[in-house]
Amino acid sequence: MKKILVVDDEPNLLTLLDDTFTEEGYEVITSSSSREAIAIVKDTVFDLLIVDLAMPEINGIALMERFHRWYPHLPVIIITGHGTIPLAVEAIQKGAYDFITKPFDLDVICTTVKRALEYGELHQELTRLRKEVQNRYSFSNIIAKSKCMQNIFRLIDQVADSMATILIQGESGTGKELIARAIHYQSSRKNQPFLAVDCSAIPESLLESELFGFARGAFTDAVVARQGLFQEASGGTLFLDEVGDISLTTQSKLLRVIQEREVRPLGSNRTCKVDVRIITATNKDLRELIKKGAFREDLYFRIAIIPIHLPPLRERKEDIPLLAAHFIEKYSKINKKPAKGITREAMLALTRHNWPGNVRELENTIERALLICGDGQIDLPHLFLDQHPLGGELFDNSSSSDENNTLTRTLEKAEKEFILQTLNMVDFNCTRAAKVMGISRRTLYDKIEKYNLKRFFQAYNQRRKGLDQGETTTDTPKPI
Repeated sequence: MKKILVVDDEPNLLTLLDDTFTEEGYEVITSSSSREAIAIVKDTVFDLLIVDLAMPEINGIALMERFHRWYPHLPVIIITGHGTIPLAVEAIQKGAYDFITKPFDLDVICTTVKRALEYGELHQELTRLRKEVQNRYSFSNIIAKSKCMQNIFRLIDQVADSMATILIQGESGTGKELIARAIHYQSSRKNQPFLAVDCSAIPESLLESELFGFARGAFTDAVVARQGLFQEASGGTLFLDEVGDISLTTQSKLLRVIQEREVRPLGSNRTCKVDVRIITATNKDLRELIKKGAFREDLYFRIAIIPIHLPPLRERKEDIPLLAAHFIEKYSKINKKPAKGITREAMLALTRHNWPGNVRELENTIERALLICGDGQIDLPHLFLDQHPLGGELFDNSSSSDENNTLTRTLEKAEKEFILQTLNMVDFNCTRAAKVMGISRRTLYDKIEKYNLKRFFQAYNQRRKGLDQGETTTDTPKPI
């Protein structure tokens, strides 16, 4: 139930508003004194305040300003019997939601109260979401304990609030955008826009208009002018992902924007000043591109004032157990599956894997494993680490050959048992078995051939044939 405080020195009006708002379903508290109202607001949380302008001791606007020092976004409606346009303007400028002159229609004030409460709800939700986003992208919420990542966090903490451009380099899946967002929400720009654009995903013919905007008539379909991302992100941060894929023509225009802090929309002869923090990222070696003439050296030095290299997951393997635990918890909640953890053998396999897809691959692996492990723990066969589409070694080559061979044999035995159990569960239907295990039928057929499992199909068919002829045997193929 929404709670409203009404402050007025007219007893009859207090009674009228109390009765009216109570009938509307609100909880109403009234006060005829400014001092009393201050004491009440200190001890009670309200959703809306309605304050008379001409109050003894402290007038309504001064009272509202005092309330706003404690609750900056609490909606306040000012009412008065001597309303003038200058007074109304002053009240609104100082933070009043609305200014209503007596005598007023009860339907009108009830409608105003409803809208003011909706405004308060919306602002509370926006505040909650903003805090949630800031918390999500704070460094304390990025899962990493490795020394190399802690060094990166210390560097970012030092430069987050500057205007220096930052270049984040690292392989695909290392979390470059996550770091860019963390930088933004660590800075004084955190309440302003953060806009991200994947430069490799936008055709070259459209990228310039996306970044810089265009004037009306700049090209055939430009029936109205449009702001570019640099203008939309004004006051905040613009994140240019895959900056190494930008053409040389666009690179020259980007360089000018960074140097001059102004943009010229396509088809316009006017420039617009922009106040934007620029963060770029790439998984390419820009120095090699510079040698090949595919990237401007002067642009590189402009965007890389603060260069940050995100190490691949295989170079910070001490973070893998923490990340795995985080993803297990995350996807247990999302899929409403109680998490029972992960076996020692499976965790060992995770730490030995080379992770060509980095953190993104680890996250996908855990999500899939949780879905197919049933009610038990995640185990070796649930991981399918040897099925990575990019290929690559299953284990870190720095491990000893004997260790790798032993673990490989253990994996194969567990995988063989898992496939056979799944086939039993689905009555040896390969299509259903492949779907349950998250692999293709072709891959399943290859596994059946590899582990010599065809004989179990024969045993199953003989059993089915016996049942069809009236036998009551309960023998089933046994897992190896």
